[in-house]
Amino acid sequence: MFKRLLIALCLLLMFMPPAQANSTAPPAQANSTAPPAQADFVAGQKAYNAQQWQAAVTELRPLADAGDVRAMILLANMYENGYGLVVSHTEAMRLYKRAAISGNNPQAMDAVGAMYVDGRGVTPDLKTARAWFLRSASLGDQTGALFSAIILYEGNKNIFNPATPDLPEAYKWYRICAAETQKPAYAKACARAAEGLAKKFLKKGEAARLDKEAASWKPVVPKDLGPAPPDPVPPSKAELRNRVLRTLKRQDTPAVRPDPVLP
Repeated sequence: MFKRLLIALCLLLMFMPPAQANSTAPPAQANSTAPPAQADFVAGQKAYNAQQWQAAVTELRPLADAGDVRAMILLANMYENGYGLVVSHTEAMRLYKRAAISGNNPQAMDAVGAMYVDGRGVTPDLKTARAWFLRSASLGDQTGALFSAIILYEGNKNIFNPATPDLPEAYKWYRICAAETQKPAYAKACARAAEGLAKKFLKKGEAARLDKEAASWKPVVPKDLGPAPPDPVPPSKAELRNRVLRTLKRQDTPAVRPDPVLP
């Protein structure tokens, strides 16, 4: 199940559409009256879409250095996938995280979460990944809601990267994702996952209560997001030893949950 999550997240990073690099800005229009920075971004985006990588780097890097969130994300995509640049997950993460923090950009937050899941450019940390997906989801991003729900549903028993499942919260975020209209396929997948989770694991009346919470949920505005998730602190040797001992002592076998529905 965890491998399926990794595959889905890899696909998320590989196919992030460049046209959505700034989800809060209007589509860029190339014209003679455009401000220089906007005109440079349009040129860089056109070069990116045409796979003219060197031209894209020439246009986008100065903008990214100057703080243009759209340029940061496209340049991070290039580092992540080796588009005209030597692959550097560390540099991709730096740019994604800068865009996520300075621009409150949900797409960048999703990318940061994805890289924390499978450890590209950072040490894997599912709790931190979940925090970034929830941050994106709280802005109304459907992708963030989907992957928040999956991680809350799945959890992870790996002693080096633990995360405790929270089925009621998973159900709520599946319902929130199902109500979004950005990606119909995601909405359908989340609706099916919520239905299956409710039938097998929620207590009587719990689904109805959570449905009300999901129906009344509203996205927050960026200024109310609060501080960004902190970087994870690696566990000490003593903590790792305690985790191993707790794992060895655990005798109970958890119930088998159905695979999450992935789009």
